[in-house]
Amino acid sequence: MKTLFVRISPVAKTLSATLQGVAGHTGSGRTFYLALKSGRKALAVDLRGVAGLRAELVREGQVVAVLGCNDGVARAFLDSADESLPVNFESGDLIQIRQNNQIILQGSVEGAGSVNASLLIVLQMMKGIATSGLAMLRPIG
Repeated sequence: MKTLFVRISPVAKTLSATLQGVAGHTGSGRTFYLALKSGRKALAVDLRGVAGLRAELVREGQVVAVLGCNDGVARAFLDSADESLPVNFESGDLIQIRQNNQIILQGSVEGAGSVNASLLIVLQMMKGIATSGLAMLRPIG
């Protein structure tokens, strides 16, 4: 399992996005973004109801990662420390999940509220990734 941070640096920003199905797609998902004052950043992604074997995570029109899907579920943890998270996220950013160049889920990034709650959610999502064996991703760029 990946370690979130060896030493916790002060948190600069926490953001989240709730993703909902579009154009008749019934899936859902959420993302949680954490940026530390040290410059390190991490993104946890949890998608449900996603058919197929792969889906693209897109921020403001740019593909960030290709996520592996298994039984309708896709989970990933991207971290700037291992270069799997090449971009910064900002409040208001449009997040989309695409398959075959078709948008199936989307939502807007907004403040995540409590830093402690955000950390807990990211850690819980990471635990699910480590135990599920579903965290297949390929960074783009």
